[in-house]
Amino acid sequence: MSKFPKTVAAVQKHDRSQWEIGDALLAETDIGGSYDELEEVAAELEGLNIEGYSVTHLSNLRRTAHNFPPIGRSNRLLAGFNLL
Repeated sequence: MSKFPKTVAAVQKHDRSQWEIGDALLAETDIGGSYDELEEVAAELEGLNIEGYSVTHLSNLRRTAHNFPPIGRSNRLLAGFNLL
C-alpha cells in the first residue's frame, strides 16, 4: 500500500501534470519538514519503475505549487516550472 497515493496517482497519469504532482506533494508531505519524506516519495516512485523524480525535482514541484496556489495559476507558468 502506498504511503503517498495522491502523488503516485498524479505521476502515473498520462499527462503527468506538474501542478497536480506538486499539489499532491503538498497534501501528503510537510513543506516545513526535512527532505526525509521526499526521499521516501522518490524511493517509492523508483520502486514502481518511474524515473525522473529526484528529491530536488520533487522539492521544486512542491515548492512551486505552494508559492502559486490553484487560484490564479496560469499554464504559462509551466514553461519555467522546473527552473524554480
